[in-house]
Amino acid sequence: MIKKILLLSFVLIFTTNFLSAKAKIPFGKIDKIEIIADLPDTEKYAVSKGSKEYLDLARIHQEYNIAWVLPVWITQEPKLVLAKKKVMNISN
Repeated sequence: MIKKILLLSFVLIFTTNFLSAKAKIPFGKIDKIEIIADLPDTEKYAVSKGSKEYLDLARIHQEYNIAWVLPVWITQEPKLVLAKKKVMNISN
């Protein structure tokens, strides 16, 4: 009986350490980019010459956040940039 209790407590100690090591909350600086204007799909705004991909106007800033969803403060002021919109194909 004592062996079973010691074995169970030994396994329980390592299991809790293993689980608590996996439950860390990520935090740090990340870059956020948001499309703010859809520019016309003309050759002037093409990604490269002859390309069928076009650029749009976007705002980029860097923020310090917790768990990738809770922004705490902005570490770099927003700037306007040209960005390529990601096209998402959803198929059933």
